[in-house]
Amino acid sequence: YFKSKKELGLAVVDERIRQNIKDKYQSILKSKTPYQTLFETLRLSPDTLIYGCPLNKMSQEMLHIDEEFNKLLSSVYEDFEKSISQILNKAIEVGEIPSCTPNITARLIISTYEGALMIYHLNRDRGHYNAVIDELERQFNHLA
Repeated sequence: YFKSKKELGLAVVDERIRQNIKDKYQSILKSKTPYQTLFETLRLSPDTLIYGCPLNKMSQEMLHIDEEFNKLLSSVYEDFEKSISQILNKAIEVGEIPSCTPNITARLIISTYEGALMIYHLNRDRGHYNAVIDELERQFNHLA
């Protein structure tokens, strides 16, 4: 049992949201085509489309209200970024994409993904969401 709603919220972020992100994106590292698998994963997230990204939603609600939540959420975003960076590093290693700055590219991917999710929730049009993800992938492919 938790002593407070705050304690429960912190546990949800640390134990559930962090672990879900880790599981979802670390599994991509096993792929022979990690870059392609990353974008397939971004497109095939029906629960995330329906309910939104729990990390994003929690961040929007709690980031400026509570310093402990701020630190924890920032830490989870750093882990998310590291996971995407690792995927990009592997994609470079296997020759799937050209050299890039993985941490900056990861931030761009995450920012675009989170923005596309927000727009989806405004208009409920999966086509718009997929178009944004497709364009993001196309832009990176164009650099190759």
